[in-house]
Amino acid sequence: MSFILKRTLNTKQRILIIVLPLVILPIIVVSIYAMVNFYNRSFVQNKEFYQGIISQVTTNIDFYYDQYAVYFEDISKSPIFKNIVGHEVKRPLRELLISKISASIYLLELNYPNKENNLPYRFSRVTESLIQIDIDILREDEIFKAIGKNPELPMVMGSTKAAKGMACERMPIFFYPYEFDEFGNPQVVLITVETANFLNNLYKQNTKLKLGTIYIQDQFGHTLDYNHPYIDDYYEYDEDKKRYILNPGDDPDDPYEGMSFAEYRMLNTDQEILSEKAVLEQFEKAQASNSVSIEIINYKGKKYLSFAAVAPNSKMHVSYFHPMNQLFRPIQKTIYIILLISLLTVILVVFIGISFSKNFTNPIVELKMRLKKICCGDYDERLDSNKFFGEFITLSDSFNSMVDTMSNYRNNMEQIVHERTEELNKTVIQLTETHEQNKRELAMAQRIQSSLIPQKFPETNLLQFSSKYMPMEALGGDLYDVYQISDKVFSVMILDVCGHGVPAALITTMAKMAFSSNTKKYNTAHEIVSHVNQELAAVLENSGNFLTAFYAIIDIENKIISYTNAGHNIIYILHENKTISCLPNNGPVIGVVKDLEFLSCSERLYSGDRIVLYTDGLIEARNPTGIMFDTPRLLDIMNKYGDSDIHTFVTELCSCLKHFQDLAPVTDDVALLVIDTIFSK
Repeated sequence: MSFILKRTLNTKQRILIIVLPLVILPIIVVSIYAMVNFYNRSFVQNKEFYQGIISQVTTNIDFYYDQYAVYFEDISKSPIFKNIVGHEVKRPLRELLISKISASIYLLELNYPNKENNLPYRFSRVTESLIQIDIDILREDEIFKAIGKNPELPMVMGSTKAAKGMACERMPIFFYPYEFDEFGNPQVVLITVETANFLNNLYKQNTKLKLGTIYIQDQFGHTLDYNHPYIDDYYEYDEDKKRYILNPGDDPDDPYEGMSFAEYRMLNTDQEILSEKAVLEQFEKAQASNSVSIEIINYKGKKYLSFAAVAPNSKMHVSYFHPMNQLFRPIQKTIYIILLISLLTVILVVFIGISFSKNFTNPIVELKMRLKKICCGDYDERLDSNKFFGEFITLSDSFNSMVDTMSNYRNNMEQIVHERTEELNKTVIQLTETHEQNKRELAMAQRIQSSLIPQKFPETNLLQFSSKYMPMEALGGDLYDVYQISDKVFSVMILDVCGHGVPAALITTMAKMAFSSNTKKYNTAHEIVSHVNQELAAVLENSGNFLTAFYAIIDIENKIISYTNAGHNIIYILHENKTISCLPNNGPVIGVVKDLEFLSCSERLYSGDRIVLYTDGLIEARNPTGIMFDTPRLLDIMNKYGDSDIHTFVTELCSCLKHFQDLAPVTDDVALLVIDTIFSK
């Protein structure tokens, strides 16, 4: 068979048989690979994108939950509140509560009877509200029975059937126990009922969530909030049929939300999905791993990319169901274009192959003859390009040039070697100059960044400062600074940008300018951090970059430090009596989402206090065996060298760190800023 084909097929046919499959097959393979890669990349990117959003939603829920816990604790410690328990609710208590909480507030006292109404308990409405709470039903509700059972939870958040009123099933209720009986049952409870759109406000600004359905439940499985069906939906929803309806006059492509009617019909609007075994198992995995669980589930003939997360503090359950069909709709047009281009390319290749293959043979035969003579050492052969066409003209010119070059190489080898050596030397010189230029530019960048780190601190006889900055690379992502606001008011800042190198250095430059300018405009820590976040998020949003920061205002006259800890490490204050106070995280990271609210907290300062600000490169440093430096080691060193002067303290701490790391590679920048208070007691 091979012999017959060899004798019967001419050159044109052989070219078509050999070349066309070799050209067409890669086109098909590349097209398939591109489509599969588009699908896979889209799937992975969507998983990561929505995983981040759901994680942020749980973080926001816990942030407000923790805020309420702090508010309730402050209220319960107030002398006004302690004096009012067991008595009628008076105006001072109402003013105290309203100053901290804007929602509906109630006070339940089970161990104090209401003689006026002949009730065994006293239930007081502190603020005006249309919401009614049936105490008898409440006492039997599982949410009330859960109060106090878990000592790790400062309060319980959820919903109850005891609440009666408009849309109360979507109003989160906070139960904060103040007194318990000898059996651990709550006796005095502060109750706060938030608005119906409280949870919705935590995520509605992210319009991407409208492409799927989000549900927020309490730890007992009560659904408090969801986004479909919702009043903002463009199309009418039929509650009986559980589906959206396209009414006459409706636009099939929603002009407001950018979603088509077909995409609305893909949405899940049946809350029964939350009772599915697969979804319940997802929540178990999420709670066990303390992360967002991602699965693909089938429900009533539709596939959904399902996300489940459990807020670690409030125990609120957040689930999100994104239709799989909708997931790939944005790239379908691209896939169709790839298929069309591939088909047209194959057709064009076949046409070109058939049309021009017969013209290839003569130039190839003549080229073969000339090559045979060259192989025999005859370098005088040349091709006549007038016989050729198209690319073969270039080929003939290149062939003739090659023959000339080979002849010159043979006749002038030494001269050519010399010329090539000179060219290489010039290239080496150029590369060396380029390398030196890069070194000079890097040195300039280092000097610029070094200028961001304060070399000299404000002079005052009431505070002492000492610092150390150890970047991992030539350019780092950590920064600290001290601002003098007045004679007796100073502010300090330390931050850590996610990442290293040039990008992190650029972000630290923007952050320094943002903190510096906003420190001059605003008076409180949370205002300054909020505006810094607003400015940086406008630049960094959706880039994956962010930073943590600790910003504090030290009021020497009132001996108060007011601070906002935006996702940064716990900052420690070493008192003169060797006790240590913590300034923990009380807000989200900076640069991810705009319009976030930040919280300011305050701590009393005393003469002799030592405030230690640092970045995570200190406690996360590892020795050659992989063991972390960690917080307990830091606290031990603080106690050990607490009596040393501030500069000796910083030197000893850095020395302990280097000794601990030994020869282990450095994996992060380290920034350290220490402040001693020396004002009069």
